[in-house]
Amino acid sequence: MKRTDLNSLNSMSLDELLRLQEKVAAKLVDQLITKKSLLENRLRQLTPQTQTEPRPEKSDRRPYPRVLPKFRNPEQPSETWTGRGKQPRWLTAQVRSGKRIEDFRIEPPFSITARRSASSEAARGSRLLSRMGEYLQRIKGTA
Repeated sequence: MKRTDLNSLNSMSLDELLRLQEKVAAKLVDQLITKKSLLENRLRQLTPQTQTEPRPEKSDRRPYPRVLPKFRNPEQPSETWTGRGKQPRWLTAQVRSGKRIEDFRIEPPFSITARRSASSEAARGSRLLSRMGEYLQRIKGTA
């Protein structure tokens, strides 16, 4: 490999320096491609085949239930807030003007809360009954 010292670089013309730069850039690209392919081959050998498959973009997060709004703007009834995240501007402005946040609370209808508790009670009861049935079958099978 031929090395050029600083004095020879200073004595080169602009055209010669540009040709040298092109040669250096081409050599760098070739070496980088070679190194990259070598590393990719090593990586393929190290990782199991199951991990090289593309992962699904969608995560396996559980679906969150819909959250009902808890606060409503009296001036614009379509503007609501669930109480999560940053307070909306309309509510911030009202609180700054001296009103309390509780003045904007929406009372949930009784039927929604009653329906929720009744359905959860029924689900709990049906699970309990199915477990009891499985238990009784096991006892009968062993007796």
